[in-house]
Amino acid sequence: MICEEYRSIKPKDLFDNYIEYMVDMLVLCNADTREHIWYVAKYTRILVDTYARLYPRSRMTAEKRYNIVQASKIKDIGKLAIPDVLLDKAGEMSATEMSYYQKHTIKGSQMIRGISGKIGHEYERICYNICLYHHENYDGSGYPYGLKEQKVPIEALFVGLADIYDALVNYKGRRESYTHEEAIFLILDGKCGKLSPKLRECILEARDELEAVKYNGKNI
Repeated sequence: MICEEYRSIKPKDLFDNYIEYMVDMLVLCNADTREHIWYVAKYTRILVDTYARLYPRSRMTAEKRYNIVQASKIKDIGKLAIPDVLLDKAGEMSATEMSYYQKHTIKGSQMIRGISGKIGHEYERICYNICLYHHENYDGSGYPYGLKEQKVPIEALFVGLADIYDALVNYKGRRESYTHEEAIFLILDGKCGKLSPKLRECILEARDELEAVKYNGKNI
């Protein structure tokens, strides 16, 4: 369900159009699928709206939540700078290949920085942070810098959690996907990186709403 507060947000035509263009590029170049992008954005919206309800003093305004959801769509824009032979590799990557692959976070943030001055400061910062830090974990086990706790921007933690949940329940690659309950257990048990106490509470509160999401092919 779309939060009614979003209806009051004024369109940011320039950058919103740019985001949709980048989404099209990700899909066209096989760096990501439209279904994955849709799911991550939908899960991100559920998580940020739940967070705002649970923690009303968090300053998670409707505009900030809108910006985070939009920015989640281009979290992997840096993959456009990664060779297809690496993105399409069927087997496990070597340590060298994985190190290079992980640089998609840095390359994505550089792409966002390249359009500095063309968008509002907060929107740009949120997009930059999500591209660069969405694989960082609260416990410091992520990449590219191994940041931990409050050093990881909250918007990146939201998108990273949405990305992990989607990878567990909707993955159609070389392994079976997990059930919703199995995915929630793995996340809460810290198998995908320890959650912050607030995000742990958030996913517990939103678990039924997350399970109910079904891809409909429409824009979010």
